[in-house]
Amino acid sequence: MSNLLVMRPIQPVSSSLTQGTATGIANLLTPDPKEVVSCNAGAGVGYGLDLGAIYSIDSMFLGHLNNYGSAADLEFVTGVAAHNETVRLDANYLAEWIAPSARSIPRRRHAFWRAAAPFNARYVMVRGTFAGTTPVTLGVFGVGLAFQPTYNQEWGAGRQPLDTSGITELRSGGFGIDSGGKKAAYTWTLGDLTDIEVQSAWSMFEDAGNSSPIIVVEDPDSPAATIIDHANTTVAGTTITKTGGSGSAWDAGAVSTTAIEGGMLTFKVAQANKEIMVGLNSDPLTDDSYSSLDFAIYLTSGGGVQTWMGGVAQSIFASTTYVTGDRFTLHDDGQTVWYKKNEGVIFAAPSPKVPLYFDSSFFSSAGALNDVLFRKPGLNERIHYGLFDRFEPYERLSPGRTRWGLRMNEWI
Repeated sequence: MSNLLVMRPIQPVSSSLTQGTATGIANLLTPDPKEVVSCNAGAGVGYGLDLGAIYSIDSMFLGHLNNYGSAADLEFVTGVAAHNETVRLDANYLAEWIAPSARSIPRRRHAFWRAAAPFNARYVMVRGTFAGTTPVTLGVFGVGLAFQPTYNQEWGAGRQPLDTSGITELRSGGFGIDSGGKKAAYTWTLGDLTDIEVQSAWSMFEDAGNSSPIIVVEDPDSPAATIIDHANTTVAGTTITKTGGSGSAWDAGAVSTTAIEGGMLTFKVAQANKEIMVGLNSDPLTDDSYSSLDFAIYLTSGGGVQTWMGGVAQSIFASTTYVTGDRFTLHDDGQTVWYKKNEGVIFAAPSPKVPLYFDSSFFSSAGALNDVLFRKPGLNERIHYGLFDRFEPYERLSPGRTRWGLRMNEWI
């Protein structure tokens, strides 16, 4: 898929406080990100939207999130008849989708998440606890169906400053300035759109007009890969548990259904006394043993950490241990496969530069992993919230394929 994604939020008919206390909940019905809902940090809160009808959606956006410290318990939940039917994004998990947007220039604290496939919902909710002591404000909470063409944008976004100040040329040769707001317009060139893609995009922009917001994401994260049981495990959301087989054999495992080139695997340890190997693999269906894992982190029953490649130990850390809740990462950035514990590098190996699957091998009964996430991160992700300006053809490349330009005015 391309490195540009567009989503028009569905206008909700009502907003509600589903738990906790907050002020300004009705502001989530307005597009202005400066009209915020505010809650006290450290207290549980839930923000709900009623879309008014059942829609097919695949994306969720949190915009202009300020004084945000950590999403330790934040989750995204949806339903057809009520807000709390299906957890789409687990607690401890939403932070993965907020942190990258902090690299935007100028800095914006946005979060954008996209599911692997569309689902039906009328009611949507974000609930949990914000860490810290300063009240947390949220300007925009929106959901919708994303548009992502096949081929990449051709160049980086063109930028034009927009200044609402009034300027008067004075006879003295100077200027009289009535200061106003300053923002930016962005223009992207989408090469090689099919006629069907043009119609899909135009349907979205026609509905939005010039007065309804859109979200444009450059270099978006890929949807998380679907993980399924391969043998003797149970996969429940983002938790994997060994529930069958022997209690003393490497005979259980879960795998991803798709391979990712340049993928990142993250997970948290559910306990500190089980034997589990977790990693990346080019042939996950070969067996359920650790011996076929191309890159793996070995969690020992004694609380130790080892790094493995191709069934062979690469390093054993006598002084490195893990505890319940520790977070581990395997990230293939295209040059190097990085092994990390709580963001600290513990090992590195050359990248094979081929697509790899998530794979795992469980030895101990009831061994479990939490918050398992396998995706391709958008390392240069930039999220823009604003108003659609224009969508126009630049040239016809061939029958059925056209180069188009997209322009939006960002809301700051």
